[in-house]
Amino acid sequence: METLNFILIIILLLMVNGIRSRSKKVSENYRDDKLKVWLKYGEILGKLTALSEQVSKIGGQEISEETEEPPTPEIPVEAVPLGEAEKFETPDIGPIYGAPDEGVSAETPAEEGEQGQEPEPELEEVISHAYERESIEPSRFEVAAKEILGKIWNWIIVGEEHRAANVSFEYAVATNWLLRIGIMVLVVGIGFFLKYSFDHELIGPIGRVSLSILAGLTMMVAGVRILNGRYHLFGQGLIGGGLATLYFSVFAATNFYHLMPPLIAFGPMIVITLSAGVLAVRFDSLLIAILGIIGGYGTPIMLSTGVVNFPGLFGYMLLLGAGVLGIALRKNWHLLNYLSFVFTYGLFISTLIKFYDKSDFWVVMPFLAGFFILFSSIAFIHHLVNRIPSTLLDVLGLLVNASIFYGFSQGLISTRFSEDWVAVVTLGLAIFYCLHARLFLVKNLVDRNLLFTFVGLSAFFLTVTMPLILSDAWITVSWALQALALLWIAGKVRSEFLRTAAYLLYVLVLYRYAFLDLPGNFSGNPLSNYMTLLEYLPELVERLVIFIVPAGSFLGGALLMQKTQSAFSTTVSTANDISEWMQKQRAVKIGFMVAVAIAFIYLNLEAYRTFKFIYLPLQLPALTLIWVALCGLLLAIYKKTENEAIRNVFFFFCCLAAMKLLAFDLLRWDYTISHGYDGAYTIVGGFFRTLDFGMLIAFLGFSCFTLFGKPELRQERALLASLGIGLFFIYSTLEIDTILANFLPGLRTGGVSILWATFGITFLIIGIRKNLSALRYSGLVLFTVVAFKIFFVDLDQLEQLYRIIAFILLGILILAGSFVYLQYRQSFTNENDEEEVEENIEEKL
Repeated sequence: METLNFILIIILLLMVNGIRSRSKKVSENYRDDKLKVWLKYGEILGKLTALSEQVSKIGGQEISEETEEPPTPEIPVEAVPLGEAEKFETPDIGPIYGAPDEGVSAETPAEEGEQGQEPEPELEEVISHAYERESIEPSRFEVAAKEILGKIWNWIIVGEEHRAANVSFEYAVATNWLLRIGIMVLVVGIGFFLKYSFDHELIGPIGRVSLSILAGLTMMVAGVRILNGRYHLFGQGLIGGGLATLYFSVFAATNFYHLMPPLIAFGPMIVITLSAGVLAVRFDSLLIAILGIIGGYGTPIMLSTGVVNFPGLFGYMLLLGAGVLGIALRKNWHLLNYLSFVFTYGLFISTLIKFYDKSDFWVVMPFLAGFFILFSSIAFIHHLVNRIPSTLLDVLGLLVNASIFYGFSQGLISTRFSEDWVAVVTLGLAIFYCLHARLFLVKNLVDRNLLFTFVGLSAFFLTVTMPLILSDAWITVSWALQALALLWIAGKVRSEFLRTAAYLLYVLVLYRYAFLDLPGNFSGNPLSNYMTLLEYLPELVERLVIFIVPAGSFLGGALLMQKTQSAFSTTVSTANDISEWMQKQRAVKIGFMVAVAIAFIYLNLEAYRTFKFIYLPLQLPALTLIWVALCGLLLAIYKKTENEAIRNVFFFFCCLAAMKLLAFDLLRWDYTISHGYDGAYTIVGGFFRTLDFGMLIAFLGFSCFTLFGKPELRQERALLASLGIGLFFIYSTLEIDTILANFLPGLRTGGVSILWATFGITFLIIGIRKNLSALRYSGLVLFTVVAFKIFFVDLDQLEQLYRIIAFILLGILILAGSFVYLQYRQSFTNENDEEEVEENIEEKL
């Protein structure tokens, strides 16, 4: 059927589209196939158009089999430009059936549907499945690593990265492995000859070395002569074996027979290493390089005397690694790099285990650093020189190399010096990788994975350095400053990756601040209880720096991101960076909130401890001042931004501040119903209580005045006014109660009633004059409570003289309330009409 053919062609098109980036050849075939598909699609549309015209002419009659097929419209190649086909939207043409000339009647689809055949998939389903398949494909970064591993495996098994189709598996395996094993056995035999002749003194040292050199040169010459012939594989093996034999000879002459000093021996070793590299690269033979490397690294093992010469052995290994580095400049032979890496660190570790003593530190440590720099360069030098993207294996190589160097450096330094000196290594590593990242920026090199690795390793080792140099208390400070510096650099070089690294470091700062620094400094019994003031002040200054600097870092980071920084001349290209995952404005808001939050928490804890040590009466007012400052900051931000969320947070903290006074401060002031505030009443205590309550009450009044011009905030202003008046009522009641309990105990209950009546008359006057019904009702409620209190409480507790004074004063105040209402009688003539009442009061005023 044409429908099935069309869907199959579309599926083929999508499959080709999913793998078009694999190679240039596939891409060219893809374009040709896509053009054919759209040509075929145009042909189908032409047939359907002609069929529709014939049906309309017949007027409902059946279509005969003799109907002549309309000509297929010619669609030139230019009609469907490449690249535009993907933008083409398939029209809704309904089901596509076979053309009449193919002997398919119009009833065919219905008959097929009656036979229960499954409907064909819709085009949208095909496209969605194709995109799903493409979305789960691994990235180029992962695919390249997998391909490299496959090539290494193929070379190990059959001697080639890709086995030719006309070569059998048996032949490939047999020829390569027989050759490899034979060469290795021959080289080992020569090594045993050298050792045997030395042990039994069969031949003089010069003769032994000369014979082995002659054997190595003979193998190399023979191998070179047959390289271009039928036995080229055998020739590669002979060259590799000859190189290994020459390594044996020079190493034995130097460290075994002592025929030449190590410095002189480096000359022939350099020649051998250069020869191995040149021959391997010239004849494109990985086998030559690997056999030479195996022989080179196997030499110290074969000719071991049980006595170590660190400079000679490690210098020899460093020279072999330099040869691998030279080959890596031209050839991307990962197997060779990995073998050199394993052999070098394997010999290094085994030698340290057997022979190292801490007195050898200054001999061993420079070579360890040399091995690290060598293999760090080998991991990426080929990609850097030839502008080839790195793979996952290269990044893993850098990470493993850095881990080995850091681990062994820490062990070597710890056995000779204190642990603090490890910071020299970590700081050096941070600078080392930072210079690599700078090289990428200066040279405008494009390799995002390598750049991220260098920047990440530099940031990591710099972060590790701080705990080694500083005490635990200063780690958070150093990380906070480092995060701020990273943000500044990120803005200067336009790097989203660096900005993300700064975000992660800020997360570490926040974690240490909340879970380590705060509990460590403010939990348990503080030592300040046993200090003098002069001893306490340095501790206070240190805490201020430790806790305020992280808050300042968050604030500074938010300010940095809020403004546009001028960029350096060298910036990170888009190809070397990641996409923005968090909008700057959101990060700015988070930075501000975190800065305010951590500063607020610290200042509360610090004020509570410090003023308890310095001057206890000032402790609670200082805490209230911090809460008022936070509420003031929120009010200022709201006035500037008019953000609804900030407004809600502002009112929430105002309520929390009021709760703090009632639930925390009153307990700390030790108020009891029987005696008022604990202890004898003092002017100083009264002053600080007044300061404690007065700051918040005054701020609430100021906030009401500030928000007065906003009609939409009428309820919010009422809330603030209620909080302020309520706090003032409670404060004055408790304060008067305490004063009377200490100086006039006989008038105590009556004095409180007089105070409440005073509040009541004040509420009535202000409520009527300002047309505030809630305040008027509050005054009436107070008068009711006072009337109940004087007859059922005060009457029994007041002395006779004070009872007379209290009742007279209360009577005057209550009558004054009645007089106020009589004064504004006309304003309340229609109690059911609220609007009219308000108008009358306004006219009266």
